[in-house]
Amino acid sequence: MARYTHSPSGSITGSITGSTRSLSATPSPANDPLFFTYLIDKRFGLDKTNDGPMDEHQAWAMNYNRQHNPQQIQSTQQYDQIAALQGMTSGLFAAPQDPQLIRNVGQAQQLLAASTLPTGAQVLGAEILHAQGWSQEAVANQVQYQLPGQVAAESAPRLALRPKTRAQARRSKATPSSSTLSLSIRLKPSPTLTNDQIRQLVEFIESNPNARRTPMADIPSVLGFDCSEQTIITALGRKGFKSLPAITRPRIDEKTRQMRLHFAQSYRHFTAEQWESVVFYAEMRVPLKEQPQQVFVTRKSDEDIHPDCVNFEPVAPTDYTNSNVYFAHLSGVAGLGRLRSWNRHSSRVHGPLSPESWYLNIFPSLVDFLQDHSGGPRFALSPDLPAHCNVTIRDELRSGHKPVLYMPPASPDLNPITEIFGTMMANLKVDKANSLFGDVTDYRIDDVVRDTWQGISKEYLSELIGSMSERCQAVIDADGWYTRY
Repeated sequence: MARYTHSPSGSITGSITGSTRSLSATPSPANDPLFFTYLIDKRFGLDKTNDGPMDEHQAWAMNYNRQHNPQQIQSTQQYDQIAALQGMTSGLFAAPQDPQLIRNVGQAQQLLAASTLPTGAQVLGAEILHAQGWSQEAVANQVQYQLPGQVAAESAPRLALRPKTRAQARRSKATPSSSTLSLSIRLKPSPTLTNDQIRQLVEFIESNPNARRTPMADIPSVLGFDCSEQTIITALGRKGFKSLPAITRPRIDEKTRQMRLHFAQSYRHFTAEQWESVVFYAEMRVPLKEQPQQVFVTRKSDEDIHPDCVNFEPVAPTDYTNSNVYFAHLSGVAGLGRLRSWNRHSSRVHGPLSPESWYLNIFPSLVDFLQDHSGGPRFALSPDLPAHCNVTIRDELRSGHKPVLYMPPASPDLNPITEIFGTMMANLKVDKANSLFGDVTDYRIDDVVRDTWQGISKEYLSELIGSMSERCQAVIDADGWYTRY
């Protein structure tokens, strides 16, 4: 039996007992077609006279109302299905060696996962509430979605129905020889590798970047070994190799390596005061739809910056329609500049991001920062500037006769803003994990990024600028190749 009550905050709570589920409440949300509309109004202070963002929230509320009754019926069926599916899995403890039962359990787990899929209205509602800073549990309660763990916990009492009867039935079917369960399955021993094969394996892994990225399961066939994937994993593990995520960096060729090394050797003795007068500029793109796939390589723990183990950055897109782009500049003397952004709303109002739109909407903030900067700043000019700002920045520096610090290509590790961008991306990843269904609104992304930028203290900024000499030394130590910055 399910009983719903209204909490003082306007949310809905419920309890479930027995083998059936009824919808009794005072009054039931299902009997009030505008319940969620009123709830949204109350939560966000929206009404017909306000100019607030009614459309988005009201659309979700009305959509949820239309789906509420059939959703509750579906939920009742799901609880019965979940109880039946979990009842199937309980038999696994009695006969774990039964192949058919193992297949049934696998199918049951797939159906159990499918039975908890959210509706479109729940996904949209969760996305809106998450953008307001609600916790995952509060969002789940508000949109009336039970987390898989909660559903399993509430369905667990059903498994206790007639336990003695089930046990007696199993005992009555058991033969004397099988009345006592004994797992005596003898697995075929996996072949081990000889010392010569292990040597070949290590040489193969260290031979080239493609070998580093070869899946463990494919290595036996590539090398002609008669062994399992687990044998390969074990042998490599004893030599210190594991399948680990690859870091992403720009591609460095021999010419670029020499340019990086020459720059680091030339400026490693810059004083802290000299670095503080340098103005750094960088951009960060946050994709809203597609997410880059994680690349794994076989390496040792200290080989993260080995050239064969680095994943190269993809070519920058020319279309920023489905992205948030952030433009940052700072210096040790003047502090943080104004963080500007370009999003889908900007594209609708000003057209796509281009040299003209960047000049009209983003460039003025950088010009003001340079003009207000005391002491004759040096601009750290990277040859990797995007096309929408490259010509404009170079023309401004040339016409204003501003001193320039020419940076080497493929060197985000020589720009302290890169570390701030890394913190922003980490915060976005954490925030996305806290979203009920993993959906995050554009303006929520913007809030997280700006909060991170505004939270940078003067002490931390001074520490970043002060690390420039160490960054140069790291490039020298790496002979111009990749560093951990």
